Formats: sequence, structure tokens, C-alpha cells
Amino acid sequence: IKGELAGVALLAASSSLITVLSLALVVYGTIHAGNIKTVSYEVDSYAQSLPEKMKIVLLSDLHLGAVGGERRLPDILKKVQAEEPDLVLLPGDIFDDDFMLLRDPERAKKLFQEVESTYGIYASLGNHDGGKTYPKMLQFLKESGITVLQEEHLVVADSFVILGRLDPSPIGGFGGRKRKETKEVLYSLPEGLPVIVLDHTPSHIEQYGKEVDLVVSGHTHKGQIFPFQLGTKLLFEVDYGFYQKNEEAPVYIVTSGAGTWGPPMRVGTNSEIVSITLHRVK
Repeated sequence: IKGELAGVALLAASSSLITVLSLALVVYGTIHAGNIKTVSYEVDSYAQSLPEKMKIVLLSDLHLGAVGGERRLPDILKKVQAEEPDLVLLPGDIFDDDFMLLRDPERAKKLFQEVESTYGIYASLGNHDGGKTYPKMLQFLKESGITVLQEEHLVVADSFVILGRLDPSPIGGFGGRKRKETKEVLYSLPEGLPVIVLDHTPSHIEQYGKEVDLVVSGHTHKGQIFPFQLGTKLLFEVDYGFYQKNEEAPVYIVTSGAGTWGPPMRVGTNSEIVSITLHRVK
């Protein structure tokens, strides 16, 4: 009988320990998700149309409407502004499937309007930026001072080209708009200027060649919660960070994102903004 009682006591103690550790992990992951890091990269370009130095801030996967999304936004945009950006890029998943989930869209809009950058703020759409409230999302972005590019390009200051791609697998669709063949999109670009591409999902990286200088992506969250980063490494050739296959290939920069999807937690990964300093090489 004593042995049975000891076994029951050990089982109860083990269960209590597992519960405490699980709660501690949830608390840690939730707090850590709100700790926004700034990651920096240096990129050289031989394009003489560029300014001598240009600061680009990359901000992806905000998931506004998800738990904690709007609460973190003031701190995130404060860090963006602290970088004194020349250009701000949002490559998708700005929303979390449904615009109506935003608790205070007017406040969020005002925060975006207060961001100052030399050349403006540009966005592409991710897989969570579609569905029934897609028109409301577009209206919000327009009123926030953010230029959305949907399989479109824009020449900025006669200096460089920004191309925005639609995600190939939107949840609920983009109001009938679809992603085009990459060759078709690239063929329409003006010649002689460097090209920056916003493409939410970093898959099929071979689709961009020497006609593109820089591709920025998000989507992966770098797995968000350990051990899921092991899965993103298997799914994507580049699931995070800086990558250039060779001198003829564009530079890829994939961010783990500033927000969270699903559980508002991060374990083994960071919430981040990315600061890219683009140097013109003579």
C-alpha cells in the first residue's frame, strides 16, 4: 500500500510540475512576442541611379486583428521611425483574415500616418490579406498613406522600381485578382533601374534572376514556436535571414515578422523589424 501511495504522490507531483512548466512557457512566450527586435543588414548595389545610401525598413506579418496585434503596433512603428527610414516596405499579412477583427482601426490608421519616410510606405498582400473584407483592407491602407502594389510596379524618384506581388494562396481571394506569371510581370518592368520586389511567401526563389536586385519576404515567422522552425527550414530554401545564391541572383531578405499568428507567443524566435542599409557602389 505504501508503494502505491508513493506512486500516486509521484504522479501528482509530476503532473503539477508539467502544469507549472507549461504555464511558465506560455507566460514567457507571450511576453517575448512583444519584445520587438531590430535586425540589420548591409546590401551593396552597383545601380548608379540610387542615392549613395538608402535606409529601408522591412515590416512584415503584423496580423492586425489577431490577439496582441494592435497592442504591439505603437511600439513597432516607434522602432520603425527610430531607424529614420528612406523607404518602408510591408510584404504582406498586415491583417489576420478579417478586417472587422480590428478593435480600433482609426487609431491604427493614425499611427501609420505618423510614420515619416523619404520615399513613402509600400505594401504587397499576403495570404491573410484577402477574403470578404478585402475592400475594407485596401481602403484602410490607402487612408493610412500606404501604397499597395498588386502585380504592379512603381518607379520611385526616377531612381528605382518597386514591384508588389500577390500571394499565390490567399485565404478567401483578392476580389478576383490573381497572381500573374513572374516572367510576364518582369517583362513589363522598365529597363535600366534597380528593382525591389515585395513577395510575401519566399518560395520558388529561382523565379527571380539578374533583372531583380532585392526581394523582401515574410510569411514563415521562422516557425514562431519551437520546434516548428525545423519545419520551415524543410519547406523553404530560405526561411529566414539574408541570402544570395550567386552574384547574378538577387539578394533575398526574409523576416520572421513583427506579429504572431495563432497563439500570441514566440518561443525560440523573435518578433522583429528589419533595417536594410543599401549602399551604392561606384
